[in-house]
Amino acid sequence: MEGSTVRPGRRRDAIIWRAFAAVALALGILYFFVSPSAETIIYQAFSASAFVATLVGIRLYRPAPAHHWWLFATGLGLWCLGDAYFDCYRWILKTEAPYPSPADVAFVLAYPFLIAGLLTLARGWGRPRLGDILDGLIVVVASAILTGLFVLAPIVTAESSSTLATLAAIAIPTADVVLLAVLTQLVFRGRMPNFALTCISVAIVSTLLADPIYSYLSLKGTYDIGMPVDAGWLVLYSVWGIAALHPSMTRMASLPERKSETLSLFRVAALLAALLVAPVVLIVQTALGRSTNAYELGGVAILTTFLVGMRVVLLQRERRAVQAALAESERRYRELFQEAEGARDALHTQNERLREVDGLKDDLIALVSHELRTPLTSIVGYLELVQEDKDELKEEHRSHLEVVQRNAHRLLGLVSDLLFAAQVQAGRVTLDKDLVSVSELLDEAVAAALPTAADRQIYMTVHASNVAQVIGDKQRLAQVLDNLLSNALKFTPPNGSVVVSMFARDTTVLIEVSDTGLGISPADQKKLFTRFFRTEAAMRKAIKGTGLGLSIVKAIVEGHGGEITVESAEGKGATFRIVLPLAAAVAPQPVKEAV
Repeated sequence: MEGSTVRPGRRRDAIIWRAFAAVALALGILYFFVSPSAETIIYQAFSASAFVATLVGIRLYRPAPAHHWWLFATGLGLWCLGDAYFDCYRWILKTEAPYPSPADVAFVLAYPFLIAGLLTLARGWGRPRLGDILDGLIVVVASAILTGLFVLAPIVTAESSSTLATLAAIAIPTADVVLLAVLTQLVFRGRMPNFALTCISVAIVSTLLADPIYSYLSLKGTYDIGMPVDAGWLVLYSVWGIAALHPSMTRMASLPERKSETLSLFRVAALLAALLVAPVVLIVQTALGRSTNAYELGGVAILTTFLVGMRVVLLQRERRAVQAALAESERRYRELFQEAEGARDALHTQNERLREVDGLKDDLIALVSHELRTPLTSIVGYLELVQEDKDELKEEHRSHLEVVQRNAHRLLGLVSDLLFAAQVQAGRVTLDKDLVSVSELLDEAVAAALPTAADRQIYMTVHASNVAQVIGDKQRLAQVLDNLLSNALKFTPPNGSVVVSMFARDTTVLIEVSDTGLGISPADQKKLFTRFFRTEAAMRKAIKGTGLGLSIVKAIVEGHGGEITVESAEGKGATFRIVLPLAAAVAPQPVKEAV
């Protein structure tokens, strides 16, 4: 199916990041079951793969802007260099690298680039809300006290070979707190879910868990490659590489804001956990009989309480702003409702006036048509009497009288159409229904149209596959066929063709009149059966007509319980179809043609 096809480019992208994830998973499991030398190679492969994957992702997807990805690549590159320096001691010197070393300098220098990358990404989302900043500070304060009490304090009090080693051990946990502060802003900004951004968040959290343990173990001199703490960095490198190779990495800088509540369930849980840090730590220290950090924990409690108070004040301001906006909306709604009521009343009054004017127009048309019909009928009658004495008239006089008679008949037909249209509009149409042969009507209408077709050099064909009968007004049904044939001949150029068909079906009879004329545009087809409407093509070519014919045809057909439709395209002719209820049908007759 077409809807289930996948573009080759998307299939290739999916294969790339999924293959990377599968290889990373397999090597990550293998890492803890091989020799130390093999562990070193696998770890270095993880470190280099994240850096290379980021460069490949930038080259493959070309994100715009790409500043945050280049900063990420620089930070990962520094980590890769630090790991390479660290592992070279094992490969070449067959010993552990000293602590601190240039590798630790590279590890620390990577953090400013990673933090700058996250800040650049957040900057692309616009200015942060004050509530997001306060929520982030509450979480950071809680993480800072945990880091200070359980990571930095043991590092400072532990025996160290040098002050430089202590500073190096402190630098990474401190940088992690700053990294967490920036990460909280990304998480609390409320952007739409994004796979690459989620992977980067997981990668940062994994390194935040692994770094403090590494710093403490390194300072004590007990860290060794292959320890469980390495799993944090393996997750970091692998998940970051997956994020860089996933197509969603291009959309991170332009994620739309998610329409959700200001305090989501996740945010409430994070803030609640942060608030419980100080009392829980104090309870645990007291329960274990250890010395309590009452002043530090008290200060943290005061600070978090102050931040929570500011958050409550901000929420109160936001609530008042929402209430004010709601009140303004309600006031504006009432005003608009009143305006709409007034407009509706005015429109109702205007419609009533238009109905009155329309009724007066129809009455005027009916009155004028009725008053004109009588003298025109008299004129036609006297013309026929005069023409009976053809021998007493000169040839010139007879020609003039024929012109007068032709125009009088034309005026009489126009007046009859106007009168009938007015009757239709007023709902006063009466039909003298009887059993009518559709075949006979068709023959008579075609016979009347043949002279005009011959004069215009139009080829006319008649297909009557059945003899059918309907219950209807013979005169009005003849008027329908005359109007359709007249229109077909008027709008068909010389050497064109008109085809008239009639088919009797189970309960209906179908009559079709097709031509190869000018055709009707879709816009004109919507108004084709309205009174006094004329197509643009008819007016452009100055084809005579009043625009009443098809509206009368529609009224007569519907008055007989039938339906009329049109199928046409500009320059490709038109086909009018009439469906009438069938009264009786007899055996099929051979196809008849006439020219």
